[in-house]
Formats: sequence, structure tokens, C-alpha cells
Amino acid sequence: MKRLTFPRISLTSIAVLDVTVEILETTQDTITSAAPVPGLSIALNVLLALLKKLQDSRSNCDALVALCQEAALLANTLKGLAKTIKTGLEQYPVGSPHRVQAQERVSGSGSKLQERVEKLVNDLRLTCVEADKLGQRNYFAKFLHSTADAEAIAGLKDRMAAACQRFQMEGNIAIEALADEILNFAKVAEEERVLDSIPRATDAHYLSAANTMKARLQPGTREQIFARLEKWEEGQFAEHCTQLPVFVLVGEAGTGKSTIASEFAKRLQGRGRLGASFFFTRGVQELNSPRKVFSTIASQLARSQPALRGLIVDAAREHLKTAPLQQLEREFEHLIHQPLSALPSSHPPIFVVVDALDECTEDGQELIPVLLRLLLTASAKPGWPLRVFRAHRKMRNATQRCAASRRAQCCARLRNSTVSACVGIPRLS
Repeated sequence: MKRLTFPRISLTSIAVLDVTVEILETTQDTITSAAPVPGLSIALNVLLALLKKLQDSRSNCDALVALCQEAALLANTLKGLAKTIKTGLEQYPVGSPHRVQAQERVSGSGSKLQERVEKLVNDLRLTCVEADKLGQRNYFAKFLHSTADAEAIAGLKDRMAAACQRFQMEGNIAIEALADEILNFAKVAEEERVLDSIPRATDAHYLSAANTMKARLQPGTREQIFARLEKWEEGQFAEHCTQLPVFVLVGEAGTGKSTIASEFAKRLQGRGRLGASFFFTRGVQELNSPRKVFSTIASQLARSQPALRGLIVDAAREHLKTAPLQQLEREFEHLIHQPLSALPSSHPPIFVVVDALDECTEDGQELIPVLLRLLLTASAKPGWPLRVFRAHRKMRNATQRCAASRRAQCCARLRNSTVSACVGIPRLS
């Protein structure tokens, strides 16, 4: 007569299940109180209900350990989400309109976060339905069907793992990133308000309509100039950079300096390296004066360089308390120098294109030497990422030569340590 043997009960799996339930019950209130998302408490309740069904069924198999691990991972994900939401809300003062709006966006129905939580709840409820089948057998049948129980619990584990994965990442957007996006809307709006308050010449950018005529490079022209520019540009990324941080392009009127500057700015932007551009234009208000150069460059840098955005916003918030437009040195110190100083030395080079300094006629003789000195000083600082390309006309008459002499005297000590190349360009035949 064949002897009937019973499988050994896995006390370890039972203990793991009991501990998992106990931890979830202990931390449930902490998680739900930290984040005002109604669906979070429901998801935790359903998860606990699922584990308690397994407790009641007392199905004894090692598959329980793996399922409990998935339950713990999901609980940790919910805990992390609650922490993200709590931190995001705390950036706004208690009772402030922005905090109220943020809370409404988090807990309001129809939000992407709420939809994701509801999907998780539905997935867990479907898993609970499968768990009900385990509790329908009597105690003796559990031993006879222990292998089937193990398979069923492994299936529950897979369902829970899939639900957790969908909750964590959907549409290539992590749940924490989604929460940050929802919570930071007010912060972004406030940053935009501060940046919009910075005085700037809106037509100074190389892409502005005012610079349309400067953006018409004939194909196949100036290839030697661009080859040299690209060599200088790439040299700035070398581990032991031997290229100096300033590139100067000079030429007579009509030689295409502005067209080259515009095309170079376009190529830099295409490679994600352009920080800002300022194109002076004679006779155009705001584009024939250096007074808004640094505030305009700062405004553009804040929008093109993620690492600088918050730094410039904080600096501008304090700077604007004094006056919208201030002395050139103060504009540079507050809006350019301070934010750049806070960047790590490992930050990639940031290129700034300045064109047609000779067309700066309003206060030009007094302020351009100051502008150049500040730009060259900033570029020459060891470990700083600022790289400057500037183009201007050769000085021909006595007044221009006098002005050029004053600029040269102002920048003479810095020139040898900053200017990588001073290239003159001939007319196109």
C-alpha cells in the first residue's frame, strides 16, 4: 500500500506575510496623511485586503515570500509618491493661493495623477478576485492542492508586479515626475513672471524678425571661416582645452560678419550649445545701446540653460527689488556673475554670440569698454563655462580709431589670456 505524504508547511512564508501586513497597517496612516490623494488610501486598503485574504487562506508555499516582496515594493512606491507630494506642497506657504491650487490639482478628479492611482486600484481589485479562489478550499484540500496554490500565488505575484510597473511608469513618465509636474506649475508660473520682469531687448536674439536680413548665408560660402569656428567650438569641450574662450571676427562693412554670426548662432543652437545672442543694430531703439545687454543675455540664459534657470530667477528676484534697469556693472554682477559662480566646474561650455558692437551708438563710447571688460573677465575665469563669439567692423576713421584705442586699453591685460582668434574676413568677390 502506497503511503500518503503531506507537504511541509513553510513557516518562513507565513511569518513574512504576517510581518508585511503588520508593517503596512502601521505605515498606512503615515502615507495617506502625507499626500492628499484619495486614491492612495484606497490602493493601500485594497493591498491590505489582498494580503489578509492570503492570511485567511493560510496557503503555505514559498511563493508567498516573492508576493510579499512585490507588496513591499508597491508600498514603498506609494510612500515615495507621498513624500514627493508632501515636499512639493511645502514649497508654497501654508494657506497661500498657490498651495491651495496645488492641492486641488493633486486631489482633484480628472488629473493624470488621479487617473494613474485609479488604474492601480482597479488592478489590485482584480488581483483580489483571484485571491478569493484560494479561500474557497477547506483545510484538507489545501494540502492536496498545495502545488496549485503555489502556482496561483505566483500568478498573483506577477499580476501585482505588472500593476506596480504600470503605476510607476506609464507613457515613459515616472509617477514621481508626474507629481512634480503637477505640483510645480505654480513655481514655473512664478519663475516666468520674474523672468518677464527682467528688462530685455526682445529683438536682440538672432532669430528675431529684426535680424531676418542677417540670416541669409549663401550655401557654400565662408566655409574656411566656419571650419575655424567649429574647430574653436569643439576645442572648448576637450579634456585639456587649449583653445581660449573668446573668438573675435572683424571685417569691413558689407563683408558678411552679421550673416556669419547669425549662421554660427543657428548651428550652436542646433547642437544645443547656444546660451544667448545679442545683435546690435544701428538706429533701432534698444539695439543700439549696451544698457540692456546683460539683462537680455541673462533672460535668454535662464530659458536655454536648465542649470541656470533657478539661479537667475533667484538673482533677478533680489535684483529687481532695487530697480528694473540698473548700472551695467550691477546688471552683470547680479544677473550674470552670481549665477555663473554657482555652477559646478564640470558644466559644459555655454556660448554667447554678440554681433555688431560697432553699431552700438547710444552711449557706446562710454559703455562698450565696460561691457567688453566685464565679458572678457567673465570668460577668463578658470573653471567658468562662458564662451564668447563677437563680431565687429574694422575701425577706419579717426573717431572710430579713437574709440577702438580706448577699448583696447581697457581690455589689453585680458586679451592675451582670453582671445583664441581674431580673424579678419575679406569681401566676397
